[in-house]
Amino acid sequence: MESFRRGELVFDVRDYGPADGPVVILLHGFPRLNTVWDAVVPRLAAKGYRCLAPNQRGYSAGAVPRRRRDYRMPELVKDVDALIEASGSDRVHLVGHDWGGLVAWSFAARYPGRLTTLSSLSSPHPAALLQSLMTSRQGLAWQVYLFQLPAVPERLFAGSSRNADRVSKILQRGGQSTAAADRDAEVISEPTTFHAALNWYRVGPVLRPRRQGDGSDDVCLERRGQVPA
Repeated sequence: MESFRRGELVFDVRDYGPADGPVVILLHGFPRLNTVWDAVVPRLAAKGYRCLAPNQRGYSAGAVPRRRRDYRMPELVKDVDALIEASGSDRVHLVGHDWGGLVAWSFAARYPGRLTTLSSLSSPHPAALLQSLMTSRQGLAWQVYLFQLPAVPERLFAGSSRNADRVSKILQRGGQSTAAADRDAEVISEPTTFHAALNWYRVGPVLRPRRQGDGSDDVCLERRGQVPA
């Protein structure tokens, strides 16, 4: 599988491992592409898993809707459901990092019967995240505030080789090699793609967790105790 469709949107997807293996879906975050999983999927495939790593909404050339409301969490969750349908699997292992982790949590709340396991990397339960925003000393990451500004983020990070270098340095600080960071930065810093990626932040209060389950302690958010269900 090289792509899958949801309505008029066509998503790029990288398909690794045996076609008849248990399916693992890997969701990237910002400002990365599905290539962020390149070091992970060979290990999973060697264990017999089929790995599907999509470029999510706004990052796939055929899935860049212009309206902010098209990036609300219910739409992102339905994209994942469409990928599961396209895979032919009834249940999958779902893994997400950063924004991909928040999509994974939200998918699990809406479609628990579709999952065998859920793994969220550096993305707390949405209920824990919401409460921490009111109580944590850490507060929101700087980019959350910056990305609300009109035009400024685009001027800083998109549309030129100099801005692509800035994005590449961010990716390298996240652990990517220089070559991989330069490759991904060239794609992400393209103005249309970068603007679409910012819609994930600009769409508004997308984190509205269903009232089920607890968010456990998360040292990254500097809070203690359980979040009431």
